[in-house]
Amino acid sequence: MATYGAVSQKTLDNAKSEAEAARAQVARAKAEENNAAIRLGWTKITAPASGIIGKNQLNPGALISSGSSLLNTITETNDLRIAFAASERTLDGAQITLNNRVFVTDERGKRHEAVLDFIAPNISVTSGTRLMRVKLLDQTDLLPGDFARVTLMTDIRRGVYRIPQKLIRQLPDGSYGIFVAQNGKAHERIVEVDRWDGPDWIVTKGLKPDDQIIINQLVRVREGTPVKTAQPS
Repeated sequence: MATYGAVSQKTLDNAKSEAEAARAQVARAKAEENNAAIRLGWTKITAPASGIIGKNQLNPGALISSGSSLLNTITETNDLRIAFAASERTLDGAQITLNNRVFVTDERGKRHEAVLDFIAPNISVTSGTRLMRVKLLDQTDLLPGDFARVTLMTDIRRGVYRIPQKLIRQLPDGSYGIFVAQNGKAHERIVEVDRWDGPDWIVTKGLKPDDQIIINQLVRVREGTPVKTAQPS
């Protein structure tokens, strides 16, 4: 309209100034909106990991500052690792690598597959042990602080037997005995045991492949008690 003289140049200049001012106000409003969204985001704290959350350390509305206020503690249950130390005597010179098989047994006797993910490069001169760490592979109900037994497979042992713990008893002199059936009678055989493996003892000496181990009525069994062996069904 200014081109055709319908409005004055001053009116045109004022209109342009008002349009520029309006655009500036819109830009400021958008900037304030962005800042408000950022400040709102600061009020929402997202957990950095999944797991079991503990008791809140602060109440809603409490003033906090970055890096100095503990809000809560999250215990990760899908990435459990167990550190343990094996004695030099137990290792007996075995070459341990991350490929050695290892598993974890909980208090209920349930076995969990695991892998070695750390092996100390040397033996501690103060404790005579070598520090290692395993990572659990399967989903487990184990929690940090639970008791667990780590079994590290160092080599293949032949001529040893896995015998349920309940079948072996410790004698007054500290030795271990197990009842076997021989010629229709019970005889107590002195055996040497190495360690527990889950619910079993590892027996290294004292048994033969054809020994018939008595597995029931153990409370009534004594040396020379008549026994009857059952044929496998």
